[in-house]
Amino acid sequence: MKNPNRVYLTSLEQPENLGSLSYFPNDPLNSAQVKKLRSYTKIDKLISKKSTDFNQALAIAKFTSEAWGHDGFNSDPKKQDALTILKLADTGASFACVQFASVFVQLCQSVGIPARVLQVRTKHPDLGSSGHGHVTAEYFDNQLGKWIWMDPQIHSYATYKNKILSLNELAEFVVENKKPIIKFTSRTLAYVKGDKKRFKDLENFVRRYVWFAKIGGLKSFYSSQKNITTVASKRKGILPAITFQGFAEKTPLFVSKKDFDAPLNSCQFQFETTEPSIKTEWLDLQDYKDNAHLNFATQDLNIYLTHSTPWFSHYEVIFNGKKINLKKDYLKLRLVSGKNSVEVCPVNQWKRKGASSKAVINYDGNYKNVKSFW
Repeated sequence: MKNPNRVYLTSLEQPENLGSLSYFPNDPLNSAQVKKLRSYTKIDKLISKKSTDFNQALAIAKFTSEAWGHDGFNSDPKKQDALTILKLADTGASFACVQFASVFVQLCQSVGIPARVLQVRTKHPDLGSSGHGHVTAEYFDNQLGKWIWMDPQIHSYATYKNKILSLNELAEFVVENKKPIIKFTSRTLAYVKGDKKRFKDLENFVRRYVWFAKIGGLKSFYSSQKNITTVASKRKGILPAITFQGFAEKTPLFVSKKDFDAPLNSCQFQFETTEPSIKTEWLDLQDYKDNAHLNFATQDLNIYLTHSTPWFSHYEVIFNGKKINLKKDYLKLRLVSGKNSVEVCPVNQWKRKGASSKAVINYDGNYKNVKSFW
């Protein structure tokens, strides 16, 4: 006897971790302050001919690194937002690594690139004296599907075997002595003026600060950052510092590297099948064996979506070749007989597409029967 039609999955590709921790500062892209920042910096023009997130972030980092000279003792101006800092810099003011990171992150966010400030440290920041801490940044790269470390003060990033690294990846390679390459751009090379010792010092500078990373800089952003959990990632075998350079401090919540580096701009499916509107009642066991398929799920399938996309705008859905723009987290599909394909991609307000989740759903009788249990 031919198998009755049933709804079943033949493939499913989606992320396992949506980055549910509430630590991402989420400023609206269309706020008046953000619009002023974009206008003042002409950032749209700056990145307009850069085709990848990486090249756009690199251009923003270069812009930031050239905006003022480094002053490690001027790290606490009254206002920490990027527009204020850049206007002060244009009058001749200089600032510390804190402001380089904060301005870079806010500029990235102003054009829809998720980014975060990272406070990094040496092994023993609790033993006093200065120089045990640094502030740097990461942005989330949609094309690479991961966080990428980029230091806007010294305009650098890191690679290992031609793979661009997150800060956690860089740290693991440094600790394991696998010699990741610290990439310095022409901007940095001009800064050290060919001095090999200064160049080597910069490499060592980066490698010093890989023992701890905390997501911070919340006071830098325009909108009220409520219910934000301060989280950190540390290296294996390194105990968290109770103080920082001898000063009092609240210890953050330490999380796994998987949670710390959880990808953004992705989504997951949840499927819900539909029962027939009229259910069949069986007379006896034999009737059940012969006609149970009449109560199987119908061709109508509900899909519920969950996303992790800052500044979410809509989902771009492709169902059996047909494109659908979906603003809600619910989609009802009528399956055709045979194979059905559905691909869902979250899109943010800057029209930056995230990672797609894909499923192939069949509605037919070509599945393998399980053995009868009676």
